[in-house]
Amino acid sequence: MKFFAYLKKLNKLGVAMTEYAVLLAFVAAIGAGFTADSGLGSSISGAVGKAVEAIGLVSGDIQASVQKKAYSLFTDETKTKQNGGNRYDSFFKEFASGAGVFMEKHLHEAGIDTAWSNDNINYNETSKAAFGSLWASGIIPESTTSFRLLTIADDMNVSPKKGNEFSATQYLLYASNGQVHLAATRSFSSVTVVQDGKNGIKESTDSPGESYNAQYHVGRSQITGTSTFTNYIDPTNHGFVAYKP
Repeated sequence: MKFFAYLKKLNKLGVAMTEYAVLLAFVAAIGAGFTADSGLGSSISGAVGKAVEAIGLVSGDIQASVQKKAYSLFTDETKTKQNGGNRYDSFFKEFASGAGVFMEKHLHEAGIDTAWSNDNINYNETSKAAFGSLWASGIIPESTTSFRLLTIADDMNVSPKKGNEFSATQYLLYASNGQVHLAATRSFSSVTVVQDGKNGIKESTDSPGESYNAQYHVGRSQITGTSTFTNYIDPTNHGFVAYKP
């Protein structure tokens, strides 16, 4: 009886070893696929890449991409000839004029198609404390009495629908001496859209007849869990970090 029990034990062990052998063969086949021209390696690599992207492990790369494009648009890197004209000169002219309708066009041309909001801040009794803190910090020159806050979602293709939440980077821009200057940035870990985005086709007031899709413009957004809007600047802790090229 002990002999038959021993045979039964060996039989189970053999099945287990067979399973391990099959598994080892499968792994070996995958390894061969990565070195051969069978295309198996490429297929597996592509599938893994898509899975990683789907679960958000590359969100850091996406964020870096959005910020890189924004930095390129708001700095001297954009001073290059495009289609026979200087895009940066056009951007400065429209920026300095105070027109807000052009921003969607320039963001789209820079490859930034995600939720964003735009606020113009002018010096007055309400904002003078904020200006004072920015002047004192060296964020903007004391001669600056107007600047723009552009808040852009860190992830691409975020819908500007009411209730949506997303992390964002805010860019503080001002115009001087024929240039648009990126003065500083600050980060929002989470902002919430409180008014639906301004969807639909818009016509540029600077170039009559020219239209574009303003589908990503957020109506209003505020810091999640608070009643503080993204255009608020706390004079005692403005939160901006000076931009260093």
